[in-house]
Amino acid sequence: MPTTTYDERGRATVAFRLPPEASSGKAWLSGEFNGWSTDAVPLELAGDGSLVTSIELEPGTYRFRYYLGDGEWENDWAADAYVDNEHGGQDSVVVVPPPPSPPPPVKAAKKKAAVRKAVPKKAVAKKKAAAKKQAPPTS
Repeated sequence: MPTTTYDERGRATVAFRLPPEASSGKAWLSGEFNGWSTDAVPLELAGDGSLVTSIELEPGTYRFRYYLGDGEWENDWAADAYVDNEHGGQDSVVVVPPPPSPPPPVKAAKKKAAVRKAVPKKAVAKKKAAAKKQAPPTS
């Protein structure tokens, strides 16, 4: 099943996997994205016996198949869709969606400036004088 991941720049990498039951031990990825080349994108053997490869693709819809050699072809058993082809069979389809949009930036709340009441200088001087009178004498 093709799976799509995106890097930090929004470029899509699509991983293709052919299960071990579907191949003869070797295969190539062939499709609209590589002019249906039967040797440009070889699949590599994975630890579980499946054959895998990854390629970068632009958002869009692409027909593809796995070429097994000797004129034999295999579809992806878990493709996004299947469409009839001109050879009387079907092609697998992978749909590469646009990269996910980053969430909108969170706007920070504006801090309100502290409001100071204007206090006349005479009132401040009176407060200080009153505080001195009430303070206990120091020894």
